[in-house]
Amino acid sequence: MNAPTVTGGRNCFAHFRAESQRHDPLNAYLLSLASTWIYPFVVADCTGCEESDIPSLFRARMTHWGLGDSVRLISRSAFGLFDTQTAVVAGQGIVLVIFRGSEHLVKVKSRFINAVRDWIVTDSDTAMVTVGDFGAEVDVHRGFYRAFIAVADDIESALQAPLADGRHLWITGHSMGGALATLAVPWLCARGVPVSGAYTFGTPMVGGVRLSNLFRSLPVDRFHRYVQEGDPVPGLPPEPTNYEHVIPPHVIRADGSVVLGDRTWVGLPSFKQHPSTAYCAALYRPLTDEQRRLVPPPPAR
Repeated sequence: MNAPTVTGGRNCFAHFRAESQRHDPLNAYLLSLASTWIYPFVVADCTGCEESDIPSLFRARMTHWGLGDSVRLISRSAFGLFDTQTAVVAGQGIVLVIFRGSEHLVKVKSRFINAVRDWIVTDSDTAMVTVGDFGAEVDVHRGFYRAFIAVADDIESALQAPLADGRHLWITGHSMGGALATLAVPWLCARGVPVSGAYTFGTPMVGGVRLSNLFRSLPVDRFHRYVQEGDPVPGLPPEPTNYEHVIPPHVIRADGSVVLGDRTWVGLPSFKQHPSTAYCAALYRPLTDEQRRLVPPPPAR
């Protein structure tokens, strides 16, 4: 295996503003990076890399970025039901829970079955189920709930030690990973786990009006949902359904500008706007020159 070259970004998460009370462009970019690096096809983007190399490559990257105090990789699969990968990583003052989105049919060929399972089984299982383990009864996407609950107890267990010294917990994910991150916030709050905030990217809808109402009552006021103009995935499941998003999006416009809490956005659908690498590139552009010197550039699209 020829390991990928690490370019810049050493200890970049030391600049993450864990106590920020408002939207933060640097935080958004750093968490878009984390949401991208949980994908096996990104981690294993090097000559001769195999699936067995992915855990060590991921840990090395997190350590380089200043998140190597503890790295816990959680993976749960059941054929025909779910295939969920999550990472719980800790650095100076912060703990991140990172959810992987749907697998890509590229790079790591051995992940083909997992990709099919994500798209055909989890994402497309859009029936709503009523569940009561979020602190209230809510209606949620059956496929996403099944994928989340498979790792939920492991996540709670993995958080106990790194949160014991007062670190701030942030949750993130792209696409399906953003859907699971959305479910993680109220589930952890219902168990008394303090959630500082979350950033999601290109997330489909996860539940109905009762989930949206629950979010308004949570002790978490730093939940940010990013959408690229033209990304069709945040419009899923397709109408007519009883689904809705829990909060308005921050929309990345075609001209590169970002409109916070935009309820009016409309864009021609293009799946080119959906990959996690596309979100990284779009969120890198608004950074100042000083901020860019603190972080690695976005991975190649």
